[in-house]
Amino acid sequence: MNWLGILPILMGIIHLIYSIWCKDKITYYNKRFARKTEMTIIKPREFFRMQLKFVILNSVYLAVAGIVIITFNISNIFVILSIGGFHFINLILVIQSKMKGYTYYE
Repeated sequence: MNWLGILPILMGIIHLIYSIWCKDKITYYNKRFARKTEMTIIKPREFFRMQLKFVILNSVYLAVAGIVIITFNISNIFVILSIGGFHFINLILVIQSKMKGYTYYE
């Protein structure tokens, strides 16, 4: 049993609690877009609703990844690799919000 798999589960729970608590803030973590461009939210209500759906998806992903790591006793490197999926889901949020016209990047 790999107890390091608890880390993604805890990260998912903490991220979900923080995002629900601060649901009217931008909570995605993609520094590439945050550093290079200024983001303007055009439709805030729709954007925050979509962001909440992606937060729930991210939290479920991290919890399932942690359970799989613990159950199948997968190597510790997969704990680090599971965080890559977290950032990929956040990238999809950025792309979807731009495609639907909820945000604009200058």
